[in-house]
Amino acid sequence: MPLKKLRRAVAVLAFTAAAAGSSVVLAPAADAVTGCTVWAATDNRAYAQCSGGSGYQRAGAACAWNGIYVGTAYGQWVKAGQVSVADCSYPRKIDFQRGRHVVWWETK
Repeated sequence: MPLKKLRRAVAVLAFTAAAAGSSVVLAPAADAVTGCTVWAATDNRAYAQCSGGSGYQRAGAACAWNGIYVGTAYGQWVKAGQVSVADCSYPRKIDFQRGRHVVWWETK
């Protein structure tokens, strides 16, 4: 008898975990932003802007000095439609790898 109850409990827990995991994966992001773009300018700053949604986004940039990575710069969290600016500040510059500036946007 106890072995049968244990098997049943394990089966119920496995099913519950699988159901909970799939519901998290399938749930849409409530605060998603859309239409995001990021670019690097000649002023050693990265700019990011999203055109829609109700969440927040910010710019990010890998900073380098004499071609060596020295840290990361982040812009402020802003709502869609606003521009976030990540500033590497002189004498650092936005890192340049494989023919491209290393910039990105993040959302929350």
